[in-house]
Amino acid sequence: MNESIQKALKALEQANTAGYFEEMDKVEIPTHLKPTYAQFKGVFMHGQAPWDFSQKLETFAQVVNQAQNQGSKSDELDKKALKEEVLLLIPKDIDEAFEKLDELLGETNGTYNDLCREYINRPNNFDMATFRSKLIRFVRRGL
Repeated sequence: MNESIQKALKALEQANTAGYFEEMDKVEIPTHLKPTYAQFKGVFMHGQAPWDFSQKLETFAQVVNQAQNQGSKSDELDKKALKEEVLLLIPKDIDEAFEKLDELLGETNGTYNDLCREYINRPNNFDMATFRSKLIRFVRRGL
């Protein structure tokens, strides 16, 4: 469970609703749950919390945690599928493979940036087969 969610739940146990929201503000709440969170926060800010408000907040925190867990599994599967797609593209269409890698990595990975520079500014001894092998190795190990 996310550390901030754990702290938020602990705050609820101590009847510290403000502490709950302070911790939950640190959590990346999935887009589809943001309106619910905003509604809960509004109820708290207006001081009109119903008797079962802390139970609703606890349930909400657990739902956010589950959504995050499912989201990370989904992201992992998407990344694996993209990796397989790129590995298939490298021998067929290396430019398309680079476009897919650009979407995934952008300019955040130094090794990938070095490979891009090597491909764009090919040295005199550049060998496409060797370069493809390097790129395949990078994708298998780096993604």
